[in-house]
Amino acid sequence: MAHHQRELIAKTTQLSTYRREVWPSREAAAEGFKRSPFYQAWDPRVLSRWIEHGLRDLPTAIHPLPDQPHAQRDKTEAPRPVTLKTTLHQEVFTFSRPNYDGPPGKDVPVDRTTHPDLNPAHRGSWPFYRPEPARVFAMLPHLRPSVCYIFAGKSDMCLPSMMEDKLQATGTGLGGSGGMAAGRVKDVYLKDYGHLLAQEAPVQCAEAASEWLGAELQRWRAEEAAFREQWHKKSKIEKVTIDPRWKEHVPRAERPKKAAKESKL
Repeated sequence: MAHHQRELIAKTTQLSTYRREVWPSREAAAEGFKRSPFYQAWDPRVLSRWIEHGLRDLPTAIHPLPDQPHAQRDKTEAPRPVTLKTTLHQEVFTFSRPNYDGPPGKDVPVDRTTHPDLNPAHRGSWPFYRPEPARVFAMLPHLRPSVCYIFAGKSDMCLPSMMEDKLQATGTGLGGSGGMAAGRVKDVYLKDYGHLLAQEAPVQCAEAASEWLGAELQRWRAEEAAFREQWHKKSKIEKVTIDPRWKEHVPRAERPKKAAKESKL
């Protein structure tokens, strides 16, 4: 593979494509996870849940058990091989969709049946693509709810320019919350953690989220109380009719003047 093509492939796609997915037993898988620097970064409680819920016994459609003599099959006490509950194939499909035949500079018509959401002009559209990131980013200015971004200092997805782009865009457009200037968008930066932030720092994430939610609930309660105070001052009729100021801005329509009758003389 050419060096420039390798650079176009997301690290998550590369790692997941070649990850191990079968172990001789659940215990062997657990030991392997605990030796791996990747999993050692996780909170031990998260890793324990992963070992409990992230694996399944063989056989599966992708990994059938090899044929064994009948006597061996009856030995239920023998450890069973395990594999990932979410196969590496399904995992990697969440990161990338293939677009093998549309490299830059090659005038290949987009097949709307197989690739209805492909933007061939986007530099990240070959040899794999995902349609959502660019579309979601384009909608960030119109986001109405408040937002708290929790960024990971060691994640390739949290480069300074990428974080700044999100913060400056979120909520600033038509229908948006008002963004950072209105106090509706904030960020928390956890510099010592990587891309799998929730697995590595669940306590820190929970603390940041709960502190932010506490302030948001106070703001919402104040706004709700102010609205209800004004609403309860209105009579039942006022609640279902236009107010006097409405008519101040809507003049009566002028009736056309009747034409003067012509004299019969």
